[in-house]
Amino acid sequence: MAIKVNYNPAWLSWVASTTTCLRYHGMDVDEVDVAGHSGYAFRMVVARDVCPSGPTVFDWNELNQGIMCMGRSVRTELGMYGGDSEADKAALDKARRDLLEFVRYETKEGNPVVIWGTYVPEFGVATGVEDDKYTCSTFREMTGEEQHPLGHDELHDMGIVYGISFPHAQHADGARADAEALRRAARLLNQPDLQGQYRTGRGAYDNWIEALLNYRINAFGNAYNASCWAEQKQFARDFLYRLAERMPAARGSLEEAAGLFGECNTHMQQFAELFAFPAGEAVEQEESRTEGVRLLELAQELEERAALAVAHAAREYEQASLAAQEEAAAD
Repeated sequence: MAIKVNYNPAWLSWVASTTTCLRYHGMDVDEVDVAGHSGYAFRMVVARDVCPSGPTVFDWNELNQGIMCMGRSVRTELGMYGGDSEADKAALDKARRDLLEFVRYETKEGNPVVIWGTYVPEFGVATGVEDDKYTCSTFREMTGEEQHPLGHDELHDMGIVYGISFPHAQHADGARADAEALRRAARLLNQPDLQGQYRTGRGAYDNWIEALLNYRINAFGNAYNASCWAEQKQFARDFLYRLAERMPAARGSLEEAAGLFGECNTHMQQFAELFAFPAGEAVEQEESRTEGVRLLELAQELEERAALAVAHAAREYEQASLAAQEEAAAD
């Protein structure tokens, strides 16, 4: 019998799927909590041609620490497989079969599993294995499409074999989790640009703007990225406001950053409405692309200011924590 879950919708499907699993385990969390603590709310990656892959091009294991800080253990299966040789194909098939057994075990133990490649290259929740096929809960619950069982070799995984479960509750220190999340946000928002096919931070916007200006852009990817990153800015805004309530030593800077992300979200929402998903004709129109560049430039400047405010908040919190430790030691 497959586990019954209530899938939580979000454009960032890892966030949606992980939230679904954590809520199944009784945790009172939402997508904002998961995106904020994992750091997903503060990492932006855009390909040179704005293809759909950008929102998932990073090391997914980097998301785990924030979930553990929230109070849940993590088990993962992750491997990347490429090549056309028979040995390469055999290695990929074995990894896919190993993932099936991982999911079989975890779901029998009562643990739904986030897996990659459910019906399309997106994350979904595996709720059981029946007749050697996955039963899944995915974005299709929102669209009304059939969620037929998937064989181990029917995932649209593009050679990336991934599963993550959250089997055990563990001690969580809310203040420590918030401090870690703030440090993580400051690092991600101010990290060096990748300077390649995929770029982060300011470079992500630069890739996008250049693709629009030169009209060398993946129309579907443009619309998909627009929806994903607009949602991400909303998650960042809401999470920073929550941190501001819980971290008075850095409240001013956190509220400033949250407000800036709110303005950034407004422009990104306008961009997402201009290039509505799925891809329409707007990207073919020079006037629309010019307006898109304007909106991205506004969002870029706001996010840069927000990144500085988050870094300042992290320093304020650290200084206040050190001062409190010194005062306690003196007493």
